[in-house]
Amino acid sequence: MRIFYTLNFVVCFFVFIFASKLHNQALLTTKHIKIMAQFKVHNLIIVDASGSMTSIYEQALAGINETLSTIREEAKKSDKIEQSVTVLSFASGGEPLQYAYRNTIAEQTSPLTPNDYTLRGMTALYDAIGTSVTDLEKSKGKEDKVLVTIITDGYENDSIEWDGASVKKLIDRLCKKGWVFTYIGANQDAALEAGKIGVKNSLTFEATIEGTVNMFAFEKQSRQRWNKRVRLNENDIQNDYFSDDDK
Repeated sequence: MRIFYTLNFVVCFFVFIFASKLHNQALLTTKHIKIMAQFKVHNLIIVDASGSMTSIYEQALAGINETLSTIREEAKKSDKIEQSVTVLSFASGGEPLQYAYRNTIAEQTSPLTPNDYTLRGMTALYDAIGTSVTDLEKSKGKEDKVLVTIITDGYENDSIEWDGASVKKLIDRLCKKGWVFTYIGANQDAALEAGKIGVKNSLTFEATIEGTVNMFAFEKQSRQRWNKRVRLNENDIQNDYFSDDDK
């Protein structure tokens, strides 16, 4: 009988030691598992690539890369939010819609080269907005946030599939779902042109080297402030994207 109790005690002891090791290994493993993101922020950047951008091409390319860098920086600020990037340049002729990135995780992006952003043709703005926004809607999760940035130095003049009325109807519908749209325009009344397609956040800039550099610097500050509002889970993130506080 004593031998039985002794053997039973020894077996229980080793079972306890083995279970403790498994528990400790599980805790150690858990510490190294990255917290799963709760939702995505989809950054859709729609950039004019018509011939009229020639005079500010270098600054525009540098500004797009600065924006990508800002998004990568924002991705590091929260494990709960994943930043996704789509960069689309548009014009008529050749390849009307040129995607440099398409639903790409921010950490996997790198600076664009001149091959990624080529100037061509005229300003098929409505086709670019309608096509890319409709495409993005298919991949958006229920809790995801969307920030659409439209940059152009001229007026719509060559779209085939979309017109102003259909684009406005699309944007109005998505704004009701919490999407955020911004319109940055040169050589025009950006607020007026943005309003025609239902965009409330607008910024006008001068299509000069200095004006383009200043515009992208202002946009960077606005994007950083907007992402902070997202992290703080503020209720209203659709309005006042461009604030005088960022100047």
